[in-house]
Amino acid sequence: MNTKGKGLNHELGEANCNFKHGMTINRRHSRIYSSWANMVQRCTNRTNQDWKYYGGRGIAICVGLRSSVSNLFNVIGHPPRGKTLNRIDNNRHYSCGRCVECMNRYWSLNVEWADHKKQARNRNTKKITFNGRTLGMSEWAEVLGIKRRTIKGRIDRGKTDPSEILAPPDTRWTN
Repeated sequence: MNTKGKGLNHELGEANCNFKHGMTINRRHSRIYSSWANMVQRCTNRTNQDWKYYGGRGIAICVGLRSSVSNLFNVIGHPPRGKTLNRIDNNRHYSCGRCVECMNRYWSLNVEWADHKKQARNRNTKKITFNGRTLGMSEWAEVLGIKRRTIKGRIDRGKTDPSEILAPPDTRWTN
C-alpha cells in the first residue's frame, strides 16, 4: 500500500496525518472539524459574517473547546447524520462543562448535536408563558395542534394576553 504524500492509510479513508488535528479524510475536513472551525470563527473573528450573532453578542467558547477539535469530539463525539453543532441554551456560551475555565465560571455543558427543527426552536424567538409553561411559538403550535402562523398573526395584530394568543382557532368558518 502506497500512502506517500496521501496521509496515514489514505486508501482506508482514515485521517490524513499531514494535518495536526487528524480530522480529515482524503484531504478534506471532517464534519466535526468544519463545525469546530466555524464555531471558533463565529465567536472570535470580527470579520466573520455571523460575528454579530455570536461573538458580537458576547458568546464565547470555553478554553476546553476552543483549544482543540479533539476536545469537542471527546465531549460530544461524531455528528450523527442530519445534525449540526448546537448550543443547548442559545444565550449561553459554547462550553464543555469540564475544563478549568468551565469549573471556575460554573459553566455546564452547553453543546450538542441537534437537528434543524431543534435548532430553529433554540433561536431568539418570541416566548410565551401560559399556565406556568414557557415555550416558543412553534412549540405551542405543536402542543396545541394549531398553526404557528395563527399564533404569530395574533401577536402581530397586537394581542398580548396568552389565553387569546393561544386560543383554539375560530371554527365558525370551517366545514
